Amino acid sequence: SVKPVTPWTWVEPTMPEELVEQAKEEGFRLRPTYSHMKIGYVVSDKMPKTRVALIEYYLFNAKYGSWYKRMKKKHFHDEYEISKLGDVVLIAPYRRLISDRTLDK
Repeated sequence: SVKPVTPWTWVEPTMPEELVEQAKEEGFRLRPTYSHMKIGYVVSDKMPKTRVALIEYYLFNAKYGSWYKRMKKKHFHDEYEISKLGDVVLIAPYRRLISDRTLDK
C-alpha cells in the first residue's frame, strides 16, 4: 500500500498589488498564462537545477457525481535555484532538455 504524501495548507501564489495595478495600467499581464501550466508545491530540492513539485488536481466521477483528488510529482527546471522546499510554484511546458524534465518554472 502506498502512503499519501502529507498535504500542506494551500497558499495561493501572490504578487504585490501595486505591481499588478501598474501592469494593468500599462496593458499587460504580470504573470503570463500558458495552455498547460500547473500550480504545485516544491517537495524536493536535492538535485542541482532540478526541483520536484507535487501537483494536486481534482477529477469528477460521472457515475457517482462526486469529485476526488489526485496528485502527481513532476520534475521541473529551476536554472537559478530560486525555489525552496514548500514553495508554491507555477510551472509550464518548455523544450525538453533531459529525459525527466519537461517543465520549467
